[in-house]
Amino acid sequence: MLKAGYATLTAIQCQENSANKKLRPRATSIGGENYGWRKMEATHCFNPPTNCRDLTMTLPIIEYDHGGGRCSITGGYRYRGARSVKLVGTYLYADWCSGTIWGLNGPIASPRVIAQTSLGITTFGEDVNGELFLAENKHGGLFAISEPDPGAGRRRAVRH
Repeated sequence: MLKAGYATLTAIQCQENSANKKLRPRATSIGGENYGWRKMEATHCFNPPTNCRDLTMTLPIIEYDHGGGRCSITGGYRYRGARSVKLVGTYLYADWCSGTIWGLNGPIASPRVIAQTSLGITTFGEDVNGELFLAENKHGGLFAISEPDPGAGRRRAVRH
C-alpha cells in the first residue's frame, strides 16, 4: 500500500474471473477531436515549429514540461467515487517517469500533487461506481485509489 496526503493506493490482485477486469472508460465526448498531434506538443508548435494552430484543434487546459524527471503524461479520469470525499470532482493524471500523480479541479485551478510514487503508471481505469484504479509496469501492479486511513500509523503512548 502506498500512501500520500490525498490518496492511498492499495494493490489489487487480479484473478481470472475478477470484477477488476471490467474496468472501462466512460465516454465523455462523441470522439473525433483534433488535439493537434504531430503538429503540437500541448500548446506549443512542434512540426512545423511556428504557425501550426488552426480552428479545428482542441487545445489542452493544462500542460507540464519535462523538468524534474517527468517524461510521459498518462491521462486519467475525474474521480466520482465514494471512497475519497477529498477527491470527488478531481481529474487525476500521472507521469510514467516520476511516478507523480496530480489532481486538477477545473481549467483555471493549479494542479496539486496527490501522491509521489515509484510506479511507472501506464493507465487509469474507472469502475461502474466511479472508483478509480491505476496500473503500472515497473513493478507489475494494479492499484485502487482511495483516501488514506486517518488512524493508520498512529499510536498513542499510554501512561500506567
